[in-house]
Amino acid sequence: KHLTQQALKASEEKYRLIFDSSPLGILHYDANGVITECNPKTLELSGATYDDLIGFDMINGVKEEAFLNAIRNSLAGTPGELEGKYLSVTGNKQSYLRAFTVPIHDAEKNIIGGICVAEDISEKILFEKALQQSEKRYRLLFDSAPLAFTLSDFEGTLMDFNQSALSLFGYSDYETRNIKTSIGYSDPSIRRELLEALHRDGFVTGRELKFKKKNGELMDTLVNLTVIEIENKKYILSILADITKQKQIEKELKESHEKMRNLTKYLQSARENERTSIARELHDELGQVLTAINMEAAWVAQKISKEQEILKPRMEVISELAVGAIGSVKRIITELRPTLLSDLGLPAAIRWQAEDYQQRIGIKFEVAIEPEEFVLDEDLGIAIFRIFQEATTNAVRHSHATHVSISLSEDPSEIVLVVKDNGIGITEDKLELNESFGIMGMRERAEVFGGSLEISGMPGKGTTLEAKFPIWR
Repeated sequence: KHLTQQALKASEEKYRLIFDSSPLGILHYDANGVITECNPKTLELSGATYDDLIGFDMINGVKEEAFLNAIRNSLAGTPGELEGKYLSVTGNKQSYLRAFTVPIHDAEKNIIGGICVAEDISEKILFEKALQQSEKRYRLLFDSAPLAFTLSDFEGTLMDFNQSALSLFGYSDYETRNIKTSIGYSDPSIRRELLEALHRDGFVTGRELKFKKKNGELMDTLVNLTVIEIENKKYILSILADITKQKQIEKELKESHEKMRNLTKYLQSARENERTSIARELHDELGQVLTAINMEAAWVAQKISKEQEILKPRMEVISELAVGAIGSVKRIITELRPTLLSDLGLPAAIRWQAEDYQQRIGIKFEVAIEPEEFVLDEDLGIAIFRIFQEATTNAVRHSHATHVSISLSEDPSEIVLVVKDNGIGITEDKLELNESFGIMGMRERAEVFGGSLEISGMPGKGTTLEAKFPIWR
């Protein structure tokens, strides 16, 4: 008997320890709904003292109808459950609670009271509310986004979409419930490629693809994909933008640019033909006239009598002027259409022009050409030579240079012309403000052949021009 009492006491102590330390509120009530016992957590949840609760008649004192019904049902033999925002049994505190009420039976199965177990779920409710607000904001952004948003699994089942996606592809809300995302791809192999990239990297950005609309029409689409995880399952979030109009505008701009290039090329070719024609006319007409004047002046000088010796110096002056004019005509003809460019090629023409400048102006010219022989389209050769002429003219006239270096090189992909002087230099600001017709003309010549032209300089350290031309093999 003593051992039984000890065991009973130990069991009661263990129950009391569990009862008092439970994170759940526990209270006992008798068959009349009067509270007979409660633990510390119940005091915390109710905002009441132990003395407030013990002996409290819940049937007549509880103000919350749902809680009162749960107590009554338990005393009638039916367990109850409720969840929500409730006043405590004494009405002292309002909390978000989940509570369970169960009846207590004696040995004869008579109901002698009940137990109420309550849990504070305020944090859970607040979290759920925050989650609902977040989902609401996400849904608002998702649905109102001007870009097409879709959510699908890796098997292609469409899980979610926004109105922009429906408008983009031309499907109704109902139709999307019976289709796979794969139907939009114009080429099935592209989808496999994208899935491989998603498995490998977790995202795909900035891909331009063609997608099919419901009516079969193809559209240019900018695609961004990312893998997201929802409840331990991976999904694909797709963001799609219709760039068909943009691509069409780009195409039209490209075609317009190409037309402008062809027009510029035609005008430059016409200009070169005109130069050739003028050079020929100067040679055939003016050159012959000047030669005839020189010959006539020499003949007259020989025929002058002793009485007319005074005229001989004048005839010699006429002859010298004619010779000088013939030299000027030859130089003008050469500049208009260098025969060396046609006969011996670009390197020889550049070397001749540099030597001519050096002799006439006195500026030191240094020329480096590698390789010595270039096999070029005639029009490209002319364009490079004209850019060289304009660049050296600028160095001579505007830069006040005493030294000019010219480099012409070729590698497997491009031809590069560099003209560098040691003059006063040009800054970026001056270059932008004073973009001359000469510089614009050089840029146009380069762009006609798909090339580029860059000019840079520093005050007191000279100016560098670099023209690059791709080689079309």
